[in-house]
Amino acid sequence: MLKQAATLPMRARPFVRTRTRVVALASSMLAMASCVSPTLPLPPPDAPAEVSPSAEPGHWDVRGTCHAGAVVLVQNIATGVIVGVEDGNHDGRYFVQLEAEECDVGEVTELIETTVSEGTYFLISETSNGLVATDTCTAND
Repeated sequence: MLKQAATLPMRARPFVRTRTRVVALASSMLAMASCVSPTLPLPPPDAPAEVSPSAEPGHWDVRGTCHAGAVVLVQNIATGVIVGVEDGNHDGRYFVQLEAEECDVGEVTELIETTVSEGTYFLISETSNGLVATDTCTAND
């Protein structure tokens, strides 16, 4: 094939030679794009699967799922107290004890490397499988 390309008129030869350059340039551009492309935002975590009174007075056990290896931050919005835990087992589960009163509002966020998710708000009230077990926090009209 190269022998045939050498017999082509001058205008056709640069195309044959640059074809390899175009392929190399396209490959380089794709590689660079993958390095500088922004990462997708980290989706907010699910609300905790279980919130229950802790054995320690004034504290609540908060359990849920997260991305494997994430750092999970749980905040009591009323007091500003934040408790964090890393999913060191990479099993996608977390457990924290949060200082709170029943009916306080909590927020759970995830951190993976330098990316922080949006928060998911939840009610500090006894829950099981994400469902509130009691209605003690309903507002009276």
